[in-house]
Amino acid sequence: MSTNGKPFASDAPLVGSAQHPLVSVITIFLNGERYIREAIESVFAQTYENWELLLVDDGSTDGSTAIAAEYAARFPQKVHLLEHPGHENRGMSASRNRGICQAKGAFIALLDADDAWLHRKLEAQVAQLIGHPEAAMAYSGCEWWNSWLEVDGKRPPDSLRPVGVTPNRLYHPPELLIGFMRQDFTTPVPSSLMIRREAAEELGGFEETFRTVNEDEVFITKICLNKPIFVGDGCYTRYRQHSQSCIAETDKNKMRTYHLKLLDWQERYFTGRVPKNGPHLEIWRLLYKQLRPYRHPVLHKLVVDAQHLLHRTRWLPSEVAEKVLPMGVHQWLRQQLGKPPLDRTRGS
Repeated sequence: MSTNGKPFASDAPLVGSAQHPLVSVITIFLNGERYIREAIESVFAQTYENWELLLVDDGSTDGSTAIAAEYAARFPQKVHLLEHPGHENRGMSASRNRGICQAKGAFIALLDADDAWLHRKLEAQVAQLIGHPEAAMAYSGCEWWNSWLEVDGKRPPDSLRPVGVTPNRLYHPPELLIGFMRQDFTTPVPSSLMIRREAAEELGGFEETFRTVNEDEVFITKICLNKPIFVGDGCYTRYRQHSQSCIAETDKNKMRTYHLKLLDWQERYFTGRVPKNGPHLEIWRLLYKQLRPYRHPVLHKLVVDAQHLLHRTRWLPSEVAEKVLPMGVHQWLRQQLGKPPLDRTRGS
């Protein structure tokens, strides 16, 4: 279900040709006057020109509304200003869905109002999705952008955050999702994504109960569980680091609450969709491992203490450990270290 209870515009016409499709760029903003002009200009600077820009105002009270209106007035064929009824603030997910509802393009590219793109972002990802028609989404690495702000006469260095997987290949479910849950791979930031509009609509867009933190991880969970994803090389997104971002302004206690909300949602979403066998079994194992500190804090502390003790006593011969520890405990600890279980008929 989309924002305002309206269905997604699945019958919206495609504009352009199969080799030159329209891209709907969705930029949501809330009091983003300091950064939004730079984000918009990075869209105009793209080498790929067949795009529309949907600026979705989530109830701003600063000058960002006027900036967005200025661009919509100057470029009415390219830029459109949207908002919620009554200029309400409904959160990031509802605002992204507002843009999806109005999108006419075959592809949707998200650009947060405090980020910016390098010139070839749209060109590269359109080519990737055209070249891999089975892919529902494409993404690549991004630059953690620190140098935009001068501090004491110096500009802090930027850093490239690689994707953590082999690039330029297609990944089928649930490989990427498992990697994200293990934290083996870097979860992509929203501004690095390009999504097929049909896939976004089929999956119901963004979950509107997630107004701020983790709204992107919820959507990424859905799409990586259900659809193939293409991971490209290169870096086309500048992910601005600043103290007013949603993550920076959220304290640790609230982050724990938000994390538990994400895990609870994943458990509900996986139920009935994810089998508890085969390659999907690892999803459940990882989910329950992350839920354990919240639901079973005493057990979690015992497990952490046992693992710490085990790593301090790795030198302990297996035959000694088997005599000192109950067999079930010894077998479990071997499993935590990645060792094969003991064959009791032959010893270790």
